[in-house]
Amino acid sequence: NDLFSLGLNLFGSRWQDPGTDGGHTEVRTFTPLFDTRNEGGTGPYPFGIDPAWHGAQNQLVFMNSLKMKLSVIVGVAQMILGLLLRFSNALYFHNLTDIVCECIPMMVFMLCFFGWMDYLILYKWVTALEQPPSIINSMIAMAMWQEDTNPMLGETLPRLLMVITILSVPLILIPKPIIVLMRHRAEMQEKLRAAGRHSGGLGPTLPLGDEECFMDDEVEAEEEFDMSEVVIHQVIETIEYVLGTISHTASYLRLWALSLAHQQLAAVFFSMTLVSGMEASFPLNIITIYLTFALWFAITVAVLLGMDSLECFLHTLRLHWVEFQSKFYKADGYAFVPFCHKDVLTREDE
Repeated sequence: NDLFSLGLNLFGSRWQDPGTDGGHTEVRTFTPLFDTRNEGGTGPYPFGIDPAWHGAQNQLVFMNSLKMKLSVIVGVAQMILGLLLRFSNALYFHNLTDIVCECIPMMVFMLCFFGWMDYLILYKWVTALEQPPSIINSMIAMAMWQEDTNPMLGETLPRLLMVITILSVPLILIPKPIIVLMRHRAEMQEKLRAAGRHSGGLGPTLPLGDEECFMDDEVEAEEEFDMSEVVIHQVIETIEYVLGTISHTASYLRLWALSLAHQQLAAVFFSMTLVSGMEASFPLNIITIYLTFALWFAITVAVLLGMDSLECFLHTLRLHWVEFQSKFYKADGYAFVPFCHKDVLTREDE
């Protein structure tokens, strides 16, 4: 709810300016008008950022923390959406193995660790705490199995969630290759039984020519199925998901950096151009405001609307392609064939 780095007072500020009482003090401490104890009183600014933060001495500290937490929440939410699409792919192809051995453990891993982190962020925002703990320290203590000196919701639940998170990793790694091997052996046994029925119920004995053909098919099937390749693929899939989820969550912090840089650039451009022009004395300010507005408009269009927007587009495109689509997109489907009228007409003629 800001316009060119200026806070818009849409709903009325929830902070009261104590004033200067005729004096000139450089720092004034605003008092909150909302219920800071969450006891049923008036709430904070209903949507966006309270305009009282604009120009505050601790504005950068506040915005830095807010944007960082928002970027993590958005990142985890988008990765969970990617896992839900992985579920939908497995349901579409009726692949129960992928649902049980990959989708469910992956979702458990995501929710028990990163979902818990997002819950702590939201809980800390809406709950009045005497000594607000550091979420980063709590997550480090949870992952390293250390004592949390200032736990937000106790130590039992985080440790239980960490155990579940650790146990979900071997569930992604081990069961699927075993199931694939058992399924392959069952298919081979079915082929042997079918060959026995074809020979008149005398077992797998076949005429010489048919037996040679069957053996060739069996050898070809064994060559197509390589258990070591299946295991290596699953190991890579597990490592990529576990380490990738951690790095992808950190990668979403680029949203925090981009948003903070955009806000600070807008504030600097406004203060260095238009504010400088408005500070001139009358009647010189008539000319300076006109000139500084043209300068401010040119810089805003060139840097913020041009370069910065392109930079944001490239970063978000990367987040969609790597962090989001890696959760469900494998690129092993059908080759893309562009629509062509000539090919359609040719097929109709044939």
